[in-house]
Amino acid sequence: MGAAGQGLSEDDVRTFREALAAGRKPKVVFTAAAGQIAGQFGQVVELTDPAESDEFVVVRFGRDELPFSPADVAVAPRGAGRKAAEP
Repeated sequence: MGAAGQGLSEDDVRTFREALAAGRKPKVVFTAAAGQIAGQFGQVVELTDPAESDEFVVVRFGRDELPFSPADVAVAPRGAGRKAAEP
């Protein structure tokens, strides 16, 4: 899978399509290309047709679901984005 901060590779997109088809929602981290939300985590909920738009990776973060380009997100490291237990 692609290095964090580098965006998604074609292999990553293919892996995400397979995961979504199996009912999983892969975690991603927003890259610097995403602007203000860089470093935050989200879940891929859909991949639309890349022929229709460069922004075909639909990511849920908070209550929003918005389309991003593969350069805007990277595969999240394992265990990333989990909330720490409250003391």
